[in-house]
Amino acid sequence: MSIKDRGYQKVTKAQARKCINWCKERLNLRDWDITLKWGPIDDEEDCLGYTYIRTSGPWTFRAFVSVDPESCRNENSNAYVTVCHEMIHVLTVGKCKITPGSDEHVARAFEDFLYVDYCKFAGIEKVKLED
Repeated sequence: MSIKDRGYQKVTKAQARKCINWCKERLNLRDWDITLKWGPIDDEEDCLGYTYIRTSGPWTFRAFVSVDPESCRNENSNAYVTVCHEMIHVLTVGKCKITPGSDEHVARAFEDFLYVDYCKFAGIEKVKLED
């Protein structure tokens, strides 16, 4: 059996920002300042999304979530799912201190649950799973 993913769904920067804010609440990341970079990702090759965690003190929590909507379209991938995936990285790496990279299976396992819940909250029709 192959992994099934959600196909492309048009998402604007404002819609992605709304999804990030919802994820902050849902994942109990209210004390995090999360900056969205919407566009090409320079540091990573062949990448839909990327998260950078920056903590400058014991009580200062900051993350930068990058999403490339053009790559999502070209790869028939869903930008909402990408946002959810990256927000799980904020939770696992940033808040839970799991070693970056070793949390990829966790983000992959829970991204669709978060996406489906967000669609229900926002009244967005979810894209069907594809092979």
